[in-house]
Amino acid sequence: MNNSITEIAELIIRSFEENFEKMLMEKKDISEFVIETKKILDQVGTILAKEALEMMDSLVKGDSRRKQNWYVHEKAAPNTLATIFGEVHYHRTYYKHKTETEYRYLSDELMGIDSYDKMDVALKSRLIEEAIDTPYARSGRKAAETLQISSQSVMNAIRELGPVRNNEVKISRSKETPTILYIEADEDHVALQAGGCSEPKLVYVHEGRTQVGKERWKLQNPRYFGGMYRNQKNSGTK
Repeated sequence: MNNSITEIAELIIRSFEENFEKMLMEKKDISEFVIETKKILDQVGTILAKEALEMMDSLVKGDSRRKQNWYVHEKAAPNTLATIFGEVHYHRTYYKHKTETEYRYLSDELMGIDSYDKMDVALKSRLIEEAIDTPYARSGRKAAETLQISSQSVMNAIRELGPVRNNEVKISRSKETPTILYIEADEDHVALQAGGCSEPKLVYVHEGRTQVGKERWKLQNPRYFGGMYRNQKNSGTK
C-alpha cells in the first residue's frame, strides 16, 4: 500500500507541475488544465482500484477458513476490468475446492465480480443511464472517456439488466395536482434476429414539455410504461 501511495503522490505532483507550466508557457486556459487534471485523477482511480482488488486477494489467501475447503490452483492469474476510471489491470488467485471439481476466484466474488465479468457494475450502470437519452456509441464515450466501448457492449449491458417492470420505478408524489395531464401512446415495428417482427407498446404520461434547445424539448415529470402485450385486439387508434 505504501508503494501505491508514493506512486500516486509522485504522479499528482509531477502532473500538476507539468500542467501548470504548460498553462503559463503556452497560455492555456483553466479549462484545459482541468481536463488534464481529470485524466490524472482517473489514472489514480485505476491505481487505487487495483490496490483494493489485490489487497482483498491477499486477505482471502491468508484466511484460515479458506484453507479448510480451497487450495491454490493458480497464483497471480491476470485480469483486466473496465471501470469508470479506465482499465484496471490486476492479479488474483484461482482456487480449486478440495473435495468438489469446482474452481473459483474467491476474492473477485467477494468484490462483486463474476468469473467472466470484464466490466465493473458501476460502469454498466452508467452506460445504461447514458443510453436512455443518447445513441449507444455516444453513451459509451460519455460513460468512460478513457475507454473505447462499442455499441454492442452497451447493448449487452442493457440486455444483462433484463426486463424492468413498470412499477419498479418509485413514484414521487407532487404537492400540487397538475392542471393538465397528457397521456400519449405509440408502438413501433422491431425486426427480430430470428425473423419476423414485434410491436412493442409504449405509453407515457407527463405534464407538458419545456424547450431545452433550438429544436429540442423535454417532458415534464414523465412516467413511461411499455412492454410486449400479445393477443390484444387492435382498436384501430393510436
